[in-house]
Amino acid sequence: VVLAGVASHFVVAIALFLAVFTHVGISTLVPPVSSVQAEFDDGTPTPAVLAGLQEGDTILSLDGVPTAEWRDLVETIGARPGETVSISVQRDGRIIAIEATLASIDDEAGGKRGYLGVSPTALEERVNPIVGIGRSGGAIGEAVVVSTQGMWQLFTGLGDLIGATISGNTDGIENVRPASPIGLVRIGAQTQDLGIGFTLELVALINVFVGLFNVIPIYPLDGGHFSVALYERIRGREADVRKLAPVAAAVVIFMVLLGALAIYLDIANPLDLN
Repeated sequence: VVLAGVASHFVVAIALFLAVFTHVGISTLVPPVSSVQAEFDDGTPTPAVLAGLQEGDTILSLDGVPTAEWRDLVETIGARPGETVSISVQRDGRIIAIEATLASIDDEAGGKRGYLGVSPTALEERVNPIVGIGRSGGAIGEAVVVSTQGMWQLFTGLGDLIGATISGNTDGIENVRPASPIGLVRIGAQTQDLGIGFTLELVALINVFVGLFNVIPIYPLDGGHFSVALYERIRGREADVRKLAPVAAAVVIFMVLLGALAIYLDIANPLDLN
C-alpha cells in the first residue's frame, strides 16, 4: 500500500510514453533536405549554398561514408571542420557528386566542429501497441538512468547551487539546477513548437523522477515508510519511529530549501532554451 503511490508514477509514465509512441508519433529525422540555410549571421553564405545543395536532395554519403540516418551525417560533418568533402546526393532520381568546404564553428566543449547548413526532414513515426509497450519500457529504463544521475548531481551539487544563488552567477550549474513548476511552465512554453509529444514525454520524465525520489528509503518518504514496515516485519516488533524524527526533519528542510532555490532561480534567472 505504501509503495502504491510510487508505482502510480511509473504507471502514468508508461501510459504517457505509450500514447506518444502509438498515437502522437515520434519525430524521426531522415536525410532528405527540408531547407538550406542561406547565410550566417555575418552575411557569409553557408557551405550548403556555395555547394549548390537544394531542398529535396537526399544526401547518401560524405567522402564515401554512408549517411543512412541523419545523425550519421551530423557526426561525419562535425568531425571535419574546414575540410573540403565530396557529397553524394540523390536529386530527381539521379545521383550526383557535389564538393563542399565545410565551415568551422565553435562547439559546446570549446573546440571546433564542421558545419554544412542543411536541415533534415522530420517524419512522424507511429507504431502498434505491442511495439509501443516495448518502446515504452525502454523509455522508462532510460528515464530511470537519467533521473538517477540527475538526482545524484542534485545532492552532491547542492553547495554549488546555494553558492551560485547567493553570488548571482548561475553559469555552470545547469546540471544541478532544479526546476520548479514555474520553470517547467517556461520550458513548456519555449518548446511548444516541438509539439504535444514533447510535452507528454516531459511529464512522463517528471513522473519517473518523482517516483524515484519518493522511493528513497529515508523517512518520511514512502520508501522510508516501506523500510520501517519491512524492519517491523523482519524483527517482529514495532519500530520506534520517534528516533527517525531528526532524519525526517532534515529531509523536510532539504526539500523546502530545494523548492525555494528552484522558485527563486526560475523567477530571477529563468532558463532560456532558445
